[in-house]
Amino acid sequence: ETLCKKVSAVRRKEASKLAKKIKSALIDLNFLDVQFELSLTRKKDYTASGYDEAEFLISTNPGEPVQSLTKIASGGELSRIMLAIKAVEINQFLMQLYCTHYLYNGQFLSGIIRVSGKFK
Repeated sequence: ETLCKKVSAVRRKEASKLAKKIKSALIDLNFLDVQFELSLTRKKDYTASGYDEAEFLISTNPGEPVQSLTKIASGGELSRIMLAIKAVEINQFLMQLYCTHYLYNGQFLSGIIRVSGKFK
């Protein structure tokens, strides 16, 4: 259980950073008034992956509270939300790739920038 506490603390710290990146990607996809959060709740018992349960919460309309993504998003919205999540994931991967290859081959840098467009 001590390890679960440590993992949970890291998850909570990183969850807000991830939510901000996903929100930014959603704004880029024309969700102009979007609110996006990553909720972590503690399960009764822990498993091999810890005791946190993650849930995406979103509000796509001004003035509405955030709710579970699974309850309020339409099919079209789900497609754009998934695209935003994948864009954040790809940016993270490309940043790691950039850091790795920059150390070995400065020429590779221009290829990564052409593929990714920008790093956030």
